Amino acid sequence: MGGHTNFGHPALTRWAAEMPPLQASEPCSAFRSVWQYGNGMAQTKVTFALDEQTIRRLGNSARRANKPKSAVVREALADYHERIGRLSEAERLSLLTAIDQIASRPVPRRSESDVDQEIAAVRKARRGPGRRHSS
Repeated sequence: MGGHTNFGHPALTRWAAEMPPLQASEPCSAFRSVWQYGNGMAQTKVTFALDEQTIRRLGNSARRANKPKSAVVREALADYHERIGRLSEAERLSLLTAIDQIASRPVPRRSESDVDQEIAAVRKARRGPGRRHSS
């Protein structure tokens, strides 16, 4: 489409060359909101408001991993997305402890006829006209 220069990476230069030129009525920010990087993945630029501690953590993480901040955010979000709805290790251990406690309790010994009578009484109550409420 012409008018574009070399952007330092072949994929970005090809992508820019395929874009139609901006019209005078089009805002530049709308045109520039999607960026094409060398890995072939289109990315949308977004803005977030973060507290100072989170900004420091992001910067420290990016320096330690030797990665751009956007890569750190992408990886952290992907990791969080995988963990959502799963139990943490502390929750898992707490539930296992509760199960172990329940399993270690002595099982009440009742005769088969006692159990059958209780089941019959429950079934009869369920078939009744409704639940009884104490006044």
